[in-house]
Amino acid sequence: MTRRVLHVDTGFLLRGGQRQVLMLMAALRERGWESVLAAPPGGTLSRHARRDGFPCIPFNPRSDLDLPAALRLGLAAEREDIKLWHAHSTRAHAVARLGLSWPISAKQRKRRRMVVTRRTDLAVSSGPYQRLMYRDPRIERYIAISESVAGRLQTGGVDMGRIHLVPSAVDGGRFRSSAHAHLGDTPLPVAFDSELRQRVRDEFGIPEGGFLVGAAGALERGKGFDLLLKAASEACLEEPALYFLVAGEGPERKALDMELTSYGLGDHFRFLGRRKDLPRLYHALDLFCMPSREEGLGGAVLEAFAGGVPVLASDAGGLAELLQPGKTGTQVPQGDSEALAKALVEICRKPEPARAMARAAWDCALNQFSVTRMAEAVERIYDSLEMNGDPDVVAATAGGSR
Repeated sequence: MTRRVLHVDTGFLLRGGQRQVLMLMAALRERGWESVLAAPPGGTLSRHARRDGFPCIPFNPRSDLDLPAALRLGLAAEREDIKLWHAHSTRAHAVARLGLSWPISAKQRKRRRMVVTRRTDLAVSSGPYQRLMYRDPRIERYIAISESVAGRLQTGGVDMGRIHLVPSAVDGGRFRSSAHAHLGDTPLPVAFDSELRQRVRDEFGIPEGGFLVGAAGALERGKGFDLLLKAASEACLEEPALYFLVAGEGPERKALDMELTSYGLGDHFRFLGRRKDLPRLYHALDLFCMPSREEGLGGAVLEAFAGGVPVLASDAGGLAELLQPGKTGTQVPQGDSEALAKALVEICRKPEPARAMARAAWDCALNQFSVTRMAEAVERIYDSLEMNGDPDVVAATAGGSR
């Protein structure tokens, strides 16, 4: 019998967590699983899933207590005869657990099981509804993407026996050309454009001898891009060869633009908005910087690893586990813009140690954070669920995206 799983995610855009969902579904398909996606209709995630041949169910709850959305999800799962649910966002977790009970018989209801993936390092709320949500016995497994996230779940009342550590994965093939540009010959076949790095740098007016620092992520406080701005304003005074590009969009954009104007950095610092060509941009970088105040693991850092770009990051949340200081990158204390500025100047003036660490980081990404490794770990969790003799399983993964 075909093994089926319902993936539930409320992300409209294709951010890091949603990319993980797509990679997992594709890898599970290769292992014989049939995945169905419940996600907002018209969203980028649904569009990409349909493009890749996955059936999609419209699911766009307006709140964590959207009972009609929960009912519709339960009805759709019953029609599709899917008993294993995997939720991939916090709201998906909240609403899907309500949908587990509807609209089937008590006998059928007992056969449904749910898995939740949590991607955020934020503390689990201590409110009564959240306590009920995280202690629901029908959620048989929680997947944490880092030890830091696992600790948050345990503090929030989840028994450690239900928590499994499965780090996020990175698609090394997507960044293969960038890795070749930075590291030279690699054991992976690649179509390499030797002039791309210079073309991208020319596109943004980076002068000869300029040291280009890149960053990527949602423009929200937790990512710490205001800290990067402050650090850049200090570092550029000491080392004018520094230039910065930040790819991403979010609620802090307007405030960050105002700060940028006040610092008077001119062409030395630019916010690029949402970009679909990160692998192309990574060709041009000399350093990738992740200044987060909080981070579940650090998918953007994993992508920089896979692209062969040297990394400077804070020690927030899962970043402290992902990046090995002195081996795969440079680390500074979270929230410390002075330490960040100092590190930026130091790496700009002496880039060789950072470049040497980039090769070790590339090897780490491809061997320890592969999509295959993630899919194998998730499949073991699915297989560990006792479905009363029924091989079908339904899983739900909850992360930071709402």
